[in-house]
Amino acid sequence: MGDGTMKKIRWSTPMGKYEEMNGYRLSSFAQTIYAYPQGDFCYGEFETKAVEYNYLK
Repeated sequence: MGDGTMKKIRWSTPMGKYEEMNGYRLSSFAQTIYAYPQGDFCYGEFETKAVEYNYLK
């Protein structure tokens, strides 16, 4: 890489730190990771602070 060409790279979004939120057990943490041949690269981390639902009535 680094030569300006585009290549398909495997990626994943592992989730964890499950917590109870509004009566549901939900993941409160996730990462976004590219699996490069030379090693994994985490390009984002996310933390859920709150969840709201919009139910149609």
